[in-house]
Amino acid sequence: MTPEELKPYKPALTPGAARIRVRTAMLDNTYGKDPSILWQREEQIMGDDGVYRYVPMPPIYTAVTPEMLASTIDLIDLDTGEPIGQQLPAVILVAGLGSLFIKEDFQQSQPVLEPSADRPAAAPDEQ
Repeated sequence: MTPEELKPYKPALTPGAARIRVRTAMLDNTYGKDPSILWQREEQIMGDDGVYRYVPMPPIYTAVTPEMLASTIDLIDLDTGEPIGQQLPAVILVAGLGSLFIKEDFQQSQPVLEPSADRPAAAPDEQ
């Protein structure tokens, strides 16, 4: 992408300036359907008072297809909107999100999964 093509995504730093940004990204992996990424977008507008306002935009979808997984992503510095000169294989991004989910789910489930000193180790036999 050229600097001109990246302009709508660069941070809004002066009053009246605006940019498009992602508010939420969600990996939709519904059983029985092809996976996809849902991008909830918004326009971030800096007001004359220096306070940002946010205007929702229609979402976009990225299908997680074999072609998408075989592609590479040119990485962009999210603070400046400038390319950083590195690429990321899309398959690594998707695998990374799945792996992060497993790590987070495991860590956050531990208090629930660990045995409690207040509970018996096994269910009492019914008489």
